[in-house]
Amino acid sequence: MKNLHLNKILFFMLAFAANNLFGQSVLKIADIKIVSVGEILTIPAGTVVEFGSGAFIKVEGSLIVNGSEENPVIFKNMDENILGLGIVISGSKYESVVQLNHVKFDGLIQPLRFDPFWQRKEVELKNISFWNSISGEPIVYVASPLIDLREGKKIVFTIKNSTCVNNSAGMLLENVGSDAIQYYIDNVNFSDNNATGNMNALGLIHFDFASLYKSANVKVGSLSFTRNYALNNPLGISVAGNGAFSINIDTIYQTDIAEDIIYDKHIDNRIPSVVVGNKSSIYENGSTDIIKSISHNFGRVTLNVNGNPEISKLIDSAGNKVDYTFSRIGDTILLNYIQGLPIKGVLMNGQQVNIPKFIASNDKFLELTKIDTAQYYKFLIENNKLGLSQPQSDEIGFKFKLPIFKRKGEVVKKINTWELGVWGGGAIYGGGDIQPLGYIPSTIELSFGLYQQVNINTRFSMKISGYYTTISSHNFLAAGYFNGTKPIYFYDSLYKRIKVSTDFLPVNFITKMGLLEFEGLWHLRPYKIEAGKNSTTIPSIGLSAGIMYFTPYRIAFVEGQSSTETRDDWENKMYTKHLWDLRKLGSEGQNFLPGKSPYSPIAFNLGTSFSLTYLKKRYALKGEMKFVYTSTDYLDDFGPGIWYGGNYDKMVKSAYKMYDNIPQADMDAITWTPNSNKQKRLGWINPRSTDGLNDWYYQLHLGMSYFIFK
Repeated sequence: MKNLHLNKILFFMLAFAANNLFGQSVLKIADIKIVSVGEILTIPAGTVVEFGSGAFIKVEGSLIVNGSEENPVIFKNMDENILGLGIVISGSKYESVVQLNHVKFDGLIQPLRFDPFWQRKEVELKNISFWNSISGEPIVYVASPLIDLREGKKIVFTIKNSTCVNNSAGMLLENVGSDAIQYYIDNVNFSDNNATGNMNALGLIHFDFASLYKSANVKVGSLSFTRNYALNNPLGISVAGNGAFSINIDTIYQTDIAEDIIYDKHIDNRIPSVVVGNKSSIYENGSTDIIKSISHNFGRVTLNVNGNPEISKLIDSAGNKVDYTFSRIGDTILLNYIQGLPIKGVLMNGQQVNIPKFIASNDKFLELTKIDTAQYYKFLIENNKLGLSQPQSDEIGFKFKLPIFKRKGEVVKKINTWELGVWGGGAIYGGGDIQPLGYIPSTIELSFGLYQQVNINTRFSMKISGYYTTISSHNFLAAGYFNGTKPIYFYDSLYKRIKVSTDFLPVNFITKMGLLEFEGLWHLRPYKIEAGKNSTTIPSIGLSAGIMYFTPYRIAFVEGQSSTETRDDWENKMYTKHLWDLRKLGSEGQNFLPGKSPYSPIAFNLGTSFSLTYLKKRYALKGEMKFVYTSTDYLDDFGPGIWYGGNYDKMVKSAYKMYDNIPQADMDAITWTPNSNKQKRLGWINPRSTDGLNDWYYQLHLGMSYFIFK
């Protein structure tokens, strides 16, 4: 029964892990997928929707896309060189809705389009990210809807907590301010979008006013803009319509608040005006890891930053990687390169940042594609004087650096994230003094616990774990019972070999342990998710040290299961009435030999481990295998002492004083009463330990952790 319980536990743990590791579904759209009137297309979290050339989803009914922060729904192209269109909302079915939450659009021609005369009761776009749409088409185009001014027929259109990155156009909203549609827009961020041409009359968010405009029908909270340009002209907000109207925006956040990113009445008095309640620096909206400015000089790209934005690579106009060295002083990052001409920097999340053109007239050296080596050495020497030439690495060191695994040239970065997790699995006795039959362990018992992991840098973590672990041998009632044990022998006073028993009864044991361990984890791959990915798999090896409290027990199998009791009832009876503490038994004479006492319940341990982590943004799934060697030889109650302290009768008499009302049958079962002939031959040369080593065990766990600080 317990075996069955264990199998169920392990099955659900493995099923959960497998679902997260391999359960991502892919929906392929080869041409046109139509969602008819009255139909609802629901797309669950973790789905990847791939579009073929020119393919799109035409929604005449309802569309509900329920992603999550950890498992967003991704709309992208089947082939990055062959572009799909996106989602087209058409038709006028007021009872239908369009709801998108935690969705990423990547590389599509026009991710979201609302055709003229469309109508829905509600459109809700929350936690949406638009990436890499470079066709020049608006990433969101909302045409004028069907005008229905009857009470209760107004469209509610919400855009909230969304980002637009590396696109060539923005959002175009028509009929803004009309009684037919209510717009709510808040916390929308535009970063590193670059329009073709040099015109900024069509901004990254464009409001086309209704002819009968009412300001109450559009509410705009905060908008953020970071390095958005049409050639050299900054891009931001634009408006069109009757010049007598105006739109109110609560807050605009900018990297450079001196840039004029609003195209309104102050540029063309024929169009409406934009009234901004508060204009602030981008740092005030809670953004971290920001590049404030970029400059480009001879052999060097200089970034003025806030926080810790991580550069993945530099690329030239052909998309080739440009090698560089990294150094940082305060809020200045220096990327020094020898050959090539970088035009873009790629951040760890995949975001591309334009690098200003190299202006030869501002530098002493004019060679662009290949810098003179002698001059570059001079350049490096000057940097050495400033202490800038060596990359900074966030490795752990005191008077020495802690050895880590890393690729050649890799810069190990500080991450300082915290995880809280749970373990569950099994533990196996190492088979020291009591050997299993064959090569299969005798039993596997349950092992579980909690842990907290501090990820110090991308290659090293520290972990503290608390476990409750059980090991056993030849325990019929174990969570998993596989095999018996080999016979135990001793040598008598005449040095003759005697078999203690032909069965398992005298040597079965169950040891329960509470453990506290500290472990260092060395990651064989960087402990971070690469740019453009949602997850990664990381192998690690660990070294641990800990303290444990243990007690070995033995079951006296003196009565079998009766015909009137269930297996569970019988097992419960064995564990409650016939389970005896072996430390009290004193099987090596600890209770009566001079100077002897029961062995300590406290021991120390050292361990090694191999683990595999499936890392997501907010949680991690893990599996580990551990080998643990202890400072005690009494996990199995077999130590370096002699059998019964050399006197079976004295051992039993002393043990009766330690137990409360132990039956004679139970005492005989847990001690193996020798026959008179063998008893007489017991001498003082019968060590119980058969291998001279301390005891060890193995642990196999599956676990899950959640990032509590990140």
